Amino acid sequence: MDLNVSCCWKWLLLVSFLIVCVNGQTSGYFMVTFPAVIESGSEAKLCASLLKPNESLVMNIYLVHGDQSTLLLQEKAEEEFHRCFNFKAPLVKAESVQRMKVELHGESFKMTEERKVMFKPYNPLTFIQTDKPIYNPGQTVNFRVVTVDTNFAPFDQQDSQENRIGQWTNVSSTRWILQRSYELNPEARQGVYRLRAYIGERMISHDFEVKKYVLPKFEVTVQSPDKVSVDEEELIIEVCGKYTYGQPVPGKSWVKVCRNVLHYVLTLESNTICLEETTEIKKTGCAIHTLDASAFFNSTLKYNLQNSLKVEAMVTEEETEITMKKYKSVSLTFEIGKVTLTDLPKTYEHGSVIEGKIKLSNFKDAPIQNKVVYLFEGETWSSKLLLNLTTDSDGFASFSLNTSSLPERDINLMASVYPELNYYGYKTPYISKDRKTVQLFQAATPYTPTLSELIIENIEQPLQCDAEFTLTIKYYFIGETAEDFKTDIVYMVLSRGVILHHGSEKVEVKTSNGAGSGTVSFKLSVGADLAPAVQILAYCVLPSENVATGSAKFDVEKCFSNKVSLQFSPAKAVPGEKNTLQLSAQPGSLCGLSAVDQSVLIMESGKRLDTEKIFNLLPVQSVSGYPQGVEDEQECLHVRSRRALSTDNAYESLKRVGLKMATNLAVRIPQCLSYRGLTYFRYHDIGTSDGDFGTSSRDSPAVTIRTVFPETWIWELAEVGSVKHNQHKQKESSSGYNVHSARCIQLTAFVLRSFGKAQKYIFIDPHIIQSAKEWLISRRYSYGCFIQQGRLFNNRMKGGVNDNVTMTAYITASLLELETPVTDPVVSKGLSCLRSVVKDVKNTYTTALLAYTFSLARDMDTQQQLFKKLEDVAISDGSHLHWSQSASADDSESLEVEISSYVLLAVLTADSLTTADLGFANRIVSWLVKQQNAYGGFSSTQDTVVALQALSLYATKVFSSDGSSTVTVQSAGDTHLFDVNQDNKLLYQEKQLQNVPAKYSIEVKGSTCVSVQVAQFYNIPTPTEDKTLRIDAKLEGDCKTLGQTFILKFTVKYHGLQERTNMVIVDIKLLSGFTADTSMIQTSSGRYASLVERVDAKDDHVIMYLKEIPKNIPMNYQIQMKQVLPVKNLQPAVVKVYDYYQTSDQSETEYSFHCQ
Repeated sequence: MDLNVSCCWKWLLLVSFLIVCVNGQTSGYFMVTFPAVIESGSEAKLCASLLKPNESLVMNIYLVHGDQSTLLLQEKAEEEFHRCFNFKAPLVKAESVQRMKVELHGESFKMTEERKVMFKPYNPLTFIQTDKPIYNPGQTVNFRVVTVDTNFAPFDQQDSQENRIGQWTNVSSTRWILQRSYELNPEARQGVYRLRAYIGERMISHDFEVKKYVLPKFEVTVQSPDKVSVDEEELIIEVCGKYTYGQPVPGKSWVKVCRNVLHYVLTLESNTICLEETTEIKKTGCAIHTLDASAFFNSTLKYNLQNSLKVEAMVTEEETEITMKKYKSVSLTFEIGKVTLTDLPKTYEHGSVIEGKIKLSNFKDAPIQNKVVYLFEGETWSSKLLLNLTTDSDGFASFSLNTSSLPERDINLMASVYPELNYYGYKTPYISKDRKTVQLFQAATPYTPTLSELIIENIEQPLQCDAEFTLTIKYYFIGETAEDFKTDIVYMVLSRGVILHHGSEKVEVKTSNGAGSGTVSFKLSVGADLAPAVQILAYCVLPSENVATGSAKFDVEKCFSNKVSLQFSPAKAVPGEKNTLQLSAQPGSLCGLSAVDQSVLIMESGKRLDTEKIFNLLPVQSVSGYPQGVEDEQECLHVRSRRALSTDNAYESLKRVGLKMATNLAVRIPQCLSYRGLTYFRYHDIGTSDGDFGTSSRDSPAVTIRTVFPETWIWELAEVGSVKHNQHKQKESSSGYNVHSARCIQLTAFVLRSFGKAQKYIFIDPHIIQSAKEWLISRRYSYGCFIQQGRLFNNRMKGGVNDNVTMTAYITASLLELETPVTDPVVSKGLSCLRSVVKDVKNTYTTALLAYTFSLARDMDTQQQLFKKLEDVAISDGSHLHWSQSASADDSESLEVEISSYVLLAVLTADSLTTADLGFANRIVSWLVKQQNAYGGFSSTQDTVVALQALSLYATKVFSSDGSSTVTVQSAGDTHLFDVNQDNKLLYQEKQLQNVPAKYSIEVKGSTCVSVQVAQFYNIPTPTEDKTLRIDAKLEGDCKTLGQTFILKFTVKYHGLQERTNMVIVDIKLLSGFTADTSMIQTSSGRYASLVERVDAKDDHVIMYLKEIPKNIPMNYQIQMKQVLPVKNLQPAVVKVYDYYQTSDQSETEYSFHCQ
């Protein structure tokens, strides 16, 4: 061991000699400071210092990238200087690490240092603003996209199921603000929706919520400690209720505080500890609740309880009994006090006396007196007890420590209230201890870590904009051999990673016993360029050639250079009173105005666009550390410190503010020693890595919903200095469908076919069509037929037939409609599969669909085989012709339309049509139009889709650009004329028949075909016969007083041929004077509760959507109703249930009020 030590000292002596020789040849020191990361193409800044030149020197600064070298600065000087210079950062498309090279040379020497620097492109700031954070279904979403760029790539909006529901393409903003709107569907799914804007490859998104809500009348706030110690005796909670216009809410305040059981602990719920209290609200609108906190901590089950308290507060308004709730969490700490070592010197000389104090305080920082404290010395688990002390009335215990008996090294002191250094224990109250190190004084040398430092004094934060502050730098110089010396303290001001200001102050230092201290100050003017944070770096060079540094960070008020103000006149107004809004900003500014009802923001607080969110868009707010690839490699030097320290003070200070320094001074402790071919590395403590580079329910009483006041009052753009009305036209939008969400193969094919045809007229994302097609292709057997997969929302959507042949015919027809060639492997294999079963097909629906498929494929031989089968089962009635599916008698009305439509499509899908073909088609059309209902549709959704497609194709085949007709409809006392010509042939004309009942005649004159329909609406008694659905309903409840709550119980049952129904609608007509709480729908069977898709309230109806009803299983539900207005001779109301896709499947019943 002795041999190793002596060898090490020989190396150190040798190195010291070499250093002296080298330093003797230098002529001055240089320091060039610059940010580690610089924005591409920006006006960047670097700062250079030249110290102690003894001849005329030249400093050259180059930017080196590969083989290219660019001269940034050449400075000749004979005297010291501290200056900053601007240079144009190179323009790069991606991160680029280059090198900053500094040369200093005189007549007889030349010195060079290089440091890495990264140039990085930053995206422009873009954000999306909506007028509100939450919307009811059917409301209009107003939004703005704001960016510094003027051109935008495609923009789209997505709903809560990731479906694209609106899109705007090739739009450009005007003066950096793009404003659009989108009207939500009244039946829009509730959930989170997303707006997306695309700029090149970059995507910006903004979320908003859609749900049904009623605006709250007032807001509840809860004030309580964020953290509570387990030795607290009281927990004080303040609850306040304020109306949206600022007035206090009269009523009562209720608070419930619980300490819950840990989630993973399997124990009884009764182990949860709860306290609650109710009190009257004061005139201020607030109430104070004082609870016994000890009840939460003195439990034998403390190990099973959470380390937090859950606070639930509720305010109940007088008279109306309307309630609003607020929740908060309070964390628990087992620290009941702390010990602090104070008034210690930074350094000591061995043999001297160290004086200091021990402070003891509780969790709230109040002094603890007459308590024994202990002073230890040494490492954590090998400390030696030095002193026992007792705190005075102020919680302090003073001590004096003679260092003669201690080792000659740094002294590690620790203060504690515990005589032994043991583990506190799990969930056990404790008083924390404190550690401090007093360093051994030693003379400073260039390669000895300096104890000198600069400290930038803290000031009150955040720093206010447009104000001037005085920043003070304290300096402590220790171990300098020179008794009196001068040095320049250089400071730099940075914000967002950029050097903005700099300066220097010369100080005269007088030392005593090797130590000197003092202060220096400078003024800092705070503007918008310093927001949201300012970083300060200070450094100086000492006679020992050490660099003393210090850094600090201060938060700055988030402000902007364009000062905008809004002012209402008058400041307060009553409803209906006129008001003026004055906007002021810099001339030429374009301002987006938004005024939203305060009640909306109560529900979704913190989600409105504000200054905080804007500043969070900045790519860099403050800097800490270096990004990967910018850290400079260190060469092994012939230098090694005698003592291992865990940090390089100067280097770490620079790194903390994201600066690099190229210098010939030692700002970083060498990491290794190289001697005779061997490398000896410096010892490192195990610790954390360097910092990253970067930024830093309520109850439901009867509520009167406002119908006059809008939630969004103002949403417009205003250009300062001018008046402008902005009108924005919305281009075509398209409805999206996530074709894979249900994994239904036919529904995917249906959407694929619909989107494929629609993209000729509106924008459809090609990716959706392609992905749907690829998914369909993956659902095939090797012989070409498609796999039957998934369940449709409408079980009649494919004609009630459930086999692979029908599915393959449908998908193949869809692909052919999208103009997929017959030679395509998917189509050709599908047709081959279908040809093999044509002879065996007996189902009329499948036969009609196959006939259409082979007509699309132009396979006329197979088509004729299928037509022969269809002719044999056709139903002919004079000039009418149609087909029926005998296999499903209950589906005949809808399936007859669908089958007949496929036959019509098969007939008309030919390269050329004969007169006989058109006559055959005309007979089918004559029958089809007689099946249309008063709204132009047919029996169900599916037959309407196919029938309209067939009728549209027929219209193209018989189209004529000439001719007109006149239709006369008359009775004995009523005559109506309809003129149909080439100008209005697409116009739907309708007139009301006044003389009813009566006998009317229809006469048509002209040369064109005209479709005439008579619709009559009438009331009928509630039907007593059921088809496949049945519903029973009964109102129950005690008949006491007005406002009594009643329960409507109803049962729905299905007894048809299918295993389950499609989606089913239950339409409940409310009794006159009654309201219903749609949130209180309940079912007696928890198994089927999930079948309730949604519940809507529309006018005096409650509409409940059921996903399906299983066969022969009664579904029992109940809904809460309330009588709010007494009505005499109250008539029964009707409850109706019907199939969403087959409305003829329905049932009705009545319920009546039993309290009259």
